[in-house]
Amino acid sequence: MMLRRALAQSLRRSSTAPPEQKQQRPVVKQLLNAIRKTPWWAGGDVERNRTLFEELMERGNARCPHLGSTHEATTTDYGGVRIAPRDSESKATICFVHGGGFFAGSPHAYRGAVASLIARVPGGCTALLPKYRRAPEFTIADAVNDVVGQYNELTGPIVLAGDSAGAYLALRAAQQLSSKPAGVLLWCPYLLHHPTKDVQRSLSSDGDFLDVSSLQPARHVNDEQNDARHAFALTASGVDDMMILSGEQETLHVDALTLALTAKASGTEVTHKTYEEMFHDFMLFPKFLRC
Repeated sequence: MMLRRALAQSLRRSSTAPPEQKQQRPVVKQLLNAIRKTPWWAGGDVERNRTLFEELMERGNARCPHLGSTHEATTTDYGGVRIAPRDSESKATICFVHGGGFFAGSPHAYRGAVASLIARVPGGCTALLPKYRRAPEFTIADAVNDVVGQYNELTGPIVLAGDSAGAYLALRAAQQLSSKPAGVLLWCPYLLHHPTKDVQRSLSSDGDFLDVSSLQPARHVNDEQNDARHAFALTASGVDDMMILSGEQETLHVDALTLALTAKASGTEVTHKTYEEMFHDFMLFPKFLRC
């Protein structure tokens, strides 16, 4: 519980969801416009979009004061990334599953954002960013199995975390772990993407870089077992304690609201915080993290 709260406190301007959205500050709009110039989420060539995602994230990594100074990032035997403080022991581990729409993103791309996150945890904290197989070459089940295998090799108190599509993979993984995580932290979860079992989106937000047309359905293997696991994931089975963070103006805000309701109904202790003015995955950009 203390670790989960410390992670949440690393973010600015928390609030419960207000009845009306506030106008975004110029600095937020400026960053949004910069992100839109690197449209990794748009349709087209998958490899090109993956490259755009990496380029966008590297700009944030270059601004992280922790990498190479207070924290060291190394590559694991599985191709993931481990981040550890240089001069202190770690009492806990965060297993952070990266996002990227199931087809983009990498542990390497997320090292700056996650280093900034764990630097805020009192007493020291290590992070593991597992590498997983991505769509469309592989299935959702392949990605989940990769996360489960690398998580199960960790010891000590573990917080399972993820952003966007990685939040969904974390929920799916939680159903199969050998031991329950101490808590689950989800940034801007992308959950309602199943081509047949979820309602079709009808809303977009002018305050987000994502819109409905840019949300590509997950590349599911449409078999009975996978479909059942998708529906079961929204109940947050295998999770006792969960914190959900989402942006007030993001297109995927409904996903966070839906998960909070379904998880609470299943008996999970849920804390859901909404951040004013914020767009999808705003936590990944150092401007909105206390480094």
